[in-house]
Amino acid sequence: MGETIETKVLNLFSDHFGAEKEELNPSLELGKDLNLSPLEVSDFLVILENIFHVSIPKEESEKFITLADIIDSVVNYGNFT
Repeated sequence: MGETIETKVLNLFSDHFGAEKEELNPSLELGKDLNLSPLEVSDFLVILENIFHVSIPKEESEKFITLADIIDSVVNYGNFT
């Protein structure tokens, strides 16, 4: 059985930022809990867009608060059928 989109995003996040996979969960806030700048979030989104072949509108990405927001956007804008 393949990984879920959530698991893939969390693994990519862990690899990119050097975070412990066991400590990551979708409810973590990007700025408050993970200390990410908007530029770091933007750079990570580019990686996700390339890997998952999605295009997340900038207006939406500016509203991201948690990892769940990113995961939901990848799922919503991806074509995984």
